[in-house]
Amino acid sequence: MPDARPATTLDVLRTKKEFLATWAPVIGEDTASTYVKATNRLALASFLTPVWGILLVVQHAWEVLALALALLSLAMALAASGLVVKHRYNKLLSARLGARVWALNSPTLRDGQFQRWCAHNGAVVPTVEARP
Repeated sequence: MPDARPATTLDVLRTKKEFLATWAPVIGEDTASTYVKATNRLALASFLTPVWGILLVVQHAWEVLALALALLSLAMALAASGLVVKHRYNKLLSARLGARVWALNSPTLRDGQFQRWCAHNGAVVPTVEARP
């Protein structure tokens, strides 16, 4: 189980390699990589939203409107793709932990919060030796 230190802002900025090293032993390699894919797609879609919104508001030419609509289409496709991958992550996590995981009940992958979620939902957490 990951160490029980408090989460900081830097935890959000971890690299994919660090995230997989921390969580792959707990939730499984495929589940952790699926989580990273879903998070990346949803984050990119959320970053594109204000861009196409601003372009749509300040349109001065058809080219700007076309660019805004193209970015809107890309953001929607990324969001839909991210939600599909997030659903796959929930199914993998359900199989790994033995507890039902769905969109409204998905655990936060932070040490203390994950342990509390597992205890509350009766999930079986794989034992992992302490890391340095």
